[in-house]
Amino acid sequence: MPTDPASSDDIERLASCLGLLVADGGEAENAARAVRTIARRVGLTGGQLKQMFIAGATGPLRPAPDATADEDREAMRRELSVAEIARVAARREVAFLDKENASLRLTVGETAVTVRRWRIASFVAAFLFVGLFVATALRTPTAVSLAPVDHAGQDATPFGRAAIVRSGGATLFDAPDSASANKTPLVAGTHLIVRRLLWRTLQQWAEVEIGVGGRTGYVVTIGIDLS
Repeated sequence: MPTDPASSDDIERLASCLGLLVADGGEAENAARAVRTIARRVGLTGGQLKQMFIAGATGPLRPAPDATADEDREAMRRELSVAEIARVAARREVAFLDKENASLRLTVGETAVTVRRWRIASFVAAFLFVGLFVATALRTPTAVSLAPVDHAGQDATPFGRAAIVRSGGATLFDAPDSASANKTPLVAGTHLIVRRLLWRTLQQWAEVEIGVGGRTGYVVTIGIDLS
């Protein structure tokens, strides 16, 4: 059957729309709608559309017999609908994968930041621990060396060594301890007899006797002159 010029124009537009079905974005959707509209108008079957898509339209195609035209058009519509549904599903899948990828990158970045913070905190804690250990080790010998030591045996002097209280005066304690409850002030020039010298509480003490057979006690040696 000869095809009129209007049908030839429709075939050319249909061929152009078929070429746009592989385009991106909204062009493919618009082309699919145009293909359905033109195919229904000119009475093309799905097989003829397939032939045009593969080989290209070189001229008017023969219309199908009237007995099978409706079935072919229905089959073509189903195929186009399935193709469009598949394309929309693919786009949704791509969008979902993009979101998952962005979320994964964000999680990886946050994890890396957390790991760096933990490493810095661990380094600082280790540095403080080492510093505390070294400081404790350095303080321990000093504390031991500053412990009260009684050197009475080494610094003992012969009985009867004389001493005189200095001009600033001195204090006589009952025990070699500045915190002793019983203490007596001694005026400058008081004569004392030193029995022995000893170290106690980081001070050198002298066990003294006031006069012969007088009161005994302890004075710090910085307050007396030994002769």
